[in-house]
Amino acid sequence: MLPISKSLKHLPPNLINRHYKIFPHLYLPKSDWSIYIDGNIRILGDFSDLIEQVKCKGAAMACPRHPWRYNIFDEAEACLRINKFSEKDKRLIDQQLADYRAAGMPDNLPLSGNYVIIRAHRDYRVQEAMQLWWDHLQRYTQRDQISLPYVIWKKEVPFCLLSWEVPLHNRHFTIISHRRPGLLGVFNYLKARRFDGRFWRLSALAAGRISKASYSISKRFRK
Repeated sequence: MLPISKSLKHLPPNLINRHYKIFPHLYLPKSDWSIYIDGNIRILGDFSDLIEQVKCKGAAMACPRHPWRYNIFDEAEACLRINKFSEKDKRLIDQQLADYRAAGMPDNLPLSGNYVIIRAHRDYRVQEAMQLWWDHLQRYTQRDQISLPYVIWKKEVPFCLLSWEVPLHNRHFTIISHRRPGLLGVFNYLKARRFDGRFWRLSALAAGRISKASYSISKRFRK
């Protein structure tokens, strides 16, 4: 485990995380490839075959497809609708989209879910794109799903989408939800740890039965 670099300690925690997310070539200089995963994603087993999948497609970078939206314009609209933008982001988003269109970026570039990023991070095109990505997070909104398609297109990075969309639906990863408080959050946590041994497997099984029973009871009362 690497300590947080002293050069980053002036940044807020969210940007420190983004710096490690965006610049693996600075922190893993001896490695050719890296896989970034968000902190709420749990590894279920060996995922080295994912790198082979990306290599076979001739790509230097890959992410899952976004599970709900198709392009950055859909994403910007959704962020406004569900209040995911900061006040600063709200002031910048129209200019960001206008600048991307003025640069000639196609409207139909696919939107990725950046909770998993596979990179050949020694590739110069990847490194240039990551620097531009960081620059755009400073210049425009900090929703990185919006800026990544542009920088990949701009720097001509060989890119592919992984064949799955949501980590819950594949054999490599699962999600531990950190946005759902109360019993639902506990149930999700136990479900995510069901592969960690007999205690956790039985706990997850019991939680699933309680959740199912609670749903049945609430359904009866709604009738």
